[in-house]
Amino acid sequence: MTGLAGCSTVLCVVEERPNPFAGYRFAEVDFDKDLFAQLPVADLVHGTMNATVEEADPGYGRRLFEELDRRGRDAWWEAVLLWLDFLSKTTVGGKSGAASVAELRRSAAQQRNQVPRLYLETMAAYREAGEDAARRIWQNASAAARAGAGRVLFVTACADGTSGPARLTPTQCAALSRELVGLS
Repeated sequence: MTGLAGCSTVLCVVEERPNPFAGYRFAEVDFDKDLFAQLPVADLVHGTMNATVEEADPGYGRRLFEELDRRGRDAWWEAVLLWLDFLSKTTVGGKSGAASVAELRRSAAQQRNQVPRLYLETMAAYREAGEDAARRIWQNASAAARAGAGRVLFVTACADGTSGPARLTPTQCAALSRELVGLS
């Protein structure tokens, strides 16, 4: 496929409002090649979240996970940081600040499954001490736990986000969780 007026490379403008990741970004893309492979991780994450929220289609998340897997551990961590930052602005059980960290840790301690435990521990560390603390917890986890917790972060961020007037319903969130994470 070629771009506009027969050109194979064009400058794309991506507007993401009212998504909290808002703003304009410019990415030069070649439409003769795989678009996902060309975009920066932040653009992939933002665009995939918007599409998932708008259409409640798990296919977007699957494609994002495949691309992050292809790019490797650093790309996954970059995506995780975006989701952690986005989710750190929300309350946990109606609590914020130190109380939200305590609630996350309490919930993590009750988890038998390593995937939600990693998700909760990483969130608590990020909220309390920032990126370095969260990274230490994340990197010490198994690859399987990281893969699952990354998917949980994606679904949770989509569940909490909006794209224009679109917002996922609780039923759609549960379906995405079943399809993308395997936890219900």
